[in-house]
Amino acid sequence: KAVNLVRHESIVSVLDLARLDDGRPYIVMEFVEGHVLASLIHQAPAPLGGLVQVVVEVLSALDAAHAIGIVHRDLKPDNIIVTGEGHAKVLDFGIAKLAPGLSHLSPRTATGALLGTPAYMAPEQISGGTIDPRTDIYAAGIVFYEAVTGRVPFAGETLFDLMKQHLEVSPVPPSRLRPDLPPALEQVILKALEKHPAQRFQSAHEMAEATSTAANV
Repeated sequence: KAVNLVRHESIVSVLDLARLDDGRPYIVMEFVEGHVLASLIHQAPAPLGGLVQVVVEVLSALDAAHAIGIVHRDLKPDNIIVTGEGHAKVLDFGIAKLAPGLSHLSPRTATGALLGTPAYMAPEQISGGTIDPRTDIYAAGIVFYEAVTGRVPFAGETLFDLMKQHLEVSPVPPSRLRPDLPPALEQVILKALEKHPAQRFQSAHEMAEATSTAANV
């Protein structure tokens, strides 16, 4: 219900919510032909032009969600569908954080609950800090990094090792893994991955503009 309040062309629409006769709930969603971004970026290095378009469209979707008080909180390539025409569709707002005015649309989250996918979680998600739109900016930075290089910036043998890297380790510059990456685009990615939210882009719109500008430099 919360997702449908956004009504953005780059967010998969939920068409119906109901229950079967035996009580099991079901959701009817918009059908989108395409592939999840995860499958595309692990096949071969994707063209930068197409990746920029997908990232900008994802950021536009996030900006629309943030505008009404919804933080996705689990953005990752598996939650982004790329259509045959190269357009992005964001899905799975199942653990989104809702503004107080929308909280009636979702059950309360237990205090201290760790929600999200560890490889894409912002430092403040891991440490129990404040979750706001800049949390999604960090995840978008990781998605962009992975889309460009084919791998996430942080990995560890254990969950503890992975989380420690998010909190303390600077990412390897993506241009070392993809030499054809323009410096301006690299700076966009690294700014989105700043440990402290105040040092990141302050909105998805700001990051989208910076990405578009960097792609045209």
